[in-house]
Amino acid sequence: MSERWPATVNVPAPSIDPNFQKELTNIFGTAPDGRPKLRVIWGMEAREFYHEQYRMRYPCGKIKKFVAWGVPSIGLDGKQSGWLKFPPTPNPPTKKQTGGRMVMKLMEQTVIGTPRWFVEQWIGPHVAGQRWEEERWEWKWDPVQCVNRRVDMLGPPPRDGMYLAAEFVYPFMLAVHQSDGLCCVNKRKEGFRCYGHYRDPDDRDLFYIASLVDELKDEPYLYDYDQLPPREVVEASLQKRIDQIAEQDRKDETRLVEGLKDEIRPHAKRLVTDGGRLDKETYHFQGIGKGILKRAGLK
Repeated sequence: MSERWPATVNVPAPSIDPNFQKELTNIFGTAPDGRPKLRVIWGMEAREFYHEQYRMRYPCGKIKKFVAWGVPSIGLDGKQSGWLKFPPTPNPPTKKQTGGRMVMKLMEQTVIGTPRWFVEQWIGPHVAGQRWEEERWEWKWDPVQCVNRRVDMLGPPPRDGMYLAAEFVYPFMLAVHQSDGLCCVNKRKEGFRCYGHYRDPDDRDLFYIASLVDELKDEPYLYDYDQLPPREVVEASLQKRIDQIAEQDRKDETRLVEGLKDEIRPHAKRLVTDGGRLDKETYHFQGIGKGILKRAGLK
């Protein structure tokens, strides 16, 4: 598949070996309704409900296009009710056409999906639907109606479960990267994500996923994608995360202390000896210099 990057248009999924999905299903099995627990999906076709509409799940860019000249339409209540539109000609409509009202360029934004294949996993309704209704609605400001209104953020609850990006590598995107990983490192330095180069799903992915399934067999607790993990698993996972945060805090504190020592060491003698100058009055007499040095382990 030849590709232009960044992509400027969403294209249909390229043809791949149909046996790939069959093999995925053989490895991970099916949900109660017969759907595969793992599926491969084209990144430019995967969508999810958010904020009253279905949006691209794996976006990689946006394209804006000038679609019309617009004149605000004002209702009887004095609020904007829509737009009176004119063709997107090089020059705006005349004052005679618009009645002397303000004219604006109306732009249409298209979200471009990622032209890569992704592996997603099925999550059962008992897990995916937790607190769904409580978190589904939010009060948002509507700039058109000029009111706060209740907005559907999540859509209908997933009564048959839902697909999410597979957790093996989030998200599980199939692409070709440099063997030394420099392409990803350089992109991160630039503040971007590395999408690599396109490739078809193949046996490498099947082998990797199958090996993960084998590793799961050795886990002390095995539960399905429609079962909540046992309490002890949740507590152990939470404690592990707490320990990781504490360890990172300890490293950050050590790094800060060493940095302070490096900054203070060249000025230590000047800060704690009598000199009859402003340095002595500011630091030595007030005891500030000695306190800093003591905390830094220099005195």
